[in-house]
This record gives sequence, structure tokens and C-alpha cells, in this order.
Amino acid sequence: ACCTCALVECVSLRIECGTPFFSVAMATRLTYSLVGDSSLYTKKRNGDKCRVSGALRHHYALNVREKIFCGGGLEEILNHLERKHADVDVIGISYFGNDYIDEPMDEREHYYIWQRLFRV
Repeated sequence: ACCTCALVECVSLRIECGTPFFSVAMATRLTYSLVGDSSLYTKKRNGDKCRVSGALRHHYALNVREKIFCGGGLEEILNHLERKHADVDVIGISYFGNDYIDEPMDEREHYYIWQRLFRV
């Protein structure tokens, strides 16, 4: 089984038990975009990647696009969203923050980037 099955189960529960204005039929008509770093996929024991978008397409027939910046940081995600977000209904952002592992966060710079991200 794919490593993202737990996530898909969580999404399934939210769709089935969600708010009254949201239905599965409505969900399949919307356009989704997943943007993020390598947290948008997991690796199986054999090293193959298991993408979250693939599991969502398979289980729900959703129109899901993805843009993964492997090893990328928040700046790459923000630049992509500033250029490409207008033609989708729902945007999901997955960001683990590996760029903070190698060097300390410049709080002032990252505050500005997060502020821009939430404006987008």
C-alpha cells in the first residue's frame, strides 16, 4: 500500500463528514494544486516515490496538479504561487522546512516571506 494512505483516509473522512456545503460531487469539479517541498511525497522501502497527488487522483478522481521543489525553500514556493495560482480553486501548501536545517533562520527575512505568502 502507498505510504500516503493515511492522508487519503483523513481527506476521505473530511469529505464524507465535512461541512454541509461541501460534497464529493463538488470536490471532483474543483481544480486543486499542491505546491511544496519534498514533503509532498514519501519514499517506499524500495526507494520509489509515492506522491500525495497520485493517491488523491486515484481514490477521488480529483483534478490535482502539483509542483514539487525538492530541496527547495519557502522562497521557491512563494515565487511559484505568485505566478501560477489564479487558475485553481484550492491550493494546498506542504512545507517541511529543510532549508532551516543547514543554517539558522533569518527571522526578519522569513517573516517578510511568510507575510507575502499569506497575501497571495
